[in-house]
Amino acid sequence: MITGQENQLTIKMTNVNGQTLNTAMCYSILRKYWEPRVAEQVRQMRGIQGGMGTVFDVYEDKFDRFMENFNFLKEREGERIDFVIERC
Repeated sequence: MITGQENQLTIKMTNVNGQTLNTAMCYSILRKYWEPRVAEQVRQMRGIQGGMGTVFDVYEDKFDRFMENFNFLKEREGERIDFVIERC
């Protein structure tokens, strides 16, 4: 976990194309595709070495809903979704 707080899980977001995906871009993606309260709950985000993505914590009880939203996006938007989200 990044923050070390209980009841949180670490999520990794990376770019499918191998392009740079920094923290500012990841926050933008969260604000664009998730409910505002989800994006607001992500307070600390760390970049992955080489700028290939980020890691951040979400509350454990919100994780399933977070991933459901991502899977829905992949189905609906297809290849337009150029990022991958996975649990660390």
